[in-house]
Amino acid sequence: MPKHSKKVSMLLIIDVQNDFFQPGGSLGVQGAPDIVPVINSLRQFKFDMVVQAVDWHPYNHCSFSSNNPGAAKFSTINLPLAGPQTMWPDHCIQDTRGSAFHKDPIVDATDVVVRAGINPHSDSYSAFRDNIGHVSRAGCLIERGWACDVGWSSHR
Repeated sequence: MPKHSKKVSMLLIIDVQNDFFQPGGSLGVQGAPDIVPVINSLRQFKFDMVVQAVDWHPYNHCSFSSNNPGAAKFSTINLPLAGPQTMWPDHCIQDTRGSAFHKDPIVDATDVVVRAGINPHSDSYSAFRDNIGHVSRAGCLIERGWACDVGWSSHR
């Protein structure tokens, strides 16, 4: 596909979901609420596109220690397809409270939502591709020439 002829601005917001906030999130990040006012203030700049990248795991995801008998949380094991894989607590399971957007950031109906980690056999530490190389919707936007001006992450 041809690239856009003009530069386009995009705000990329990553993983501002309940499971990454304390208290109560299964992977709560200390200080996560501190980034929310920054994200909300950036929205005043009228980006051409706002992309919300979120973890969206099936319940049987390969990175969950609960799905790998004997694997301790935060240990690394070798999986047949994914290779070395950190074992995480169950988090951001599709259609659960943990996978929902946190209540404080602004989320507009026009935001593009990109879901990562949907393949039960491969993890994804990127909004652009999973760990075995499959390109996500956000990756497609970049490959088609959308400029990514700002990116924020609460935990990676």
